[in-house]
Amino acid sequence: MLAGIKMAAKQLGYLFFHNTYAIGSERGFPDVVIVGHGRTWFFELKGPKPKVYPEQEAWIQRLRSCDQDARFVFPHEYDAVMAELIVAYQEAHE
Repeated sequence: MLAGIKMAAKQLGYLFFHNTYAIGSERGFPDVVIVGHGRTWFFELKGPKPKVYPEQEAWIQRLRSCDQDARFVFPHEYDAVMAELIVAYQEAHE
């Protein structure tokens, strides 16, 4: 999932951040930050056996309280995220 979202984001001209080595980073910070075309997303990507940790929930909730688009992304939501990146790109270029 990460590789596909990263490739699509970069092809569409977004900035894409993923902290590969989280040692020393704040626990729970979302896996991915995507910025561009007037949008910012904070995604915590979950695998097939998802577990949400309290630190992750705290980051997502705090970002949301600051009007940021922060969320957990589960495998069944992958296509929706890809579509959302495309729509935001298209809307910015109309």
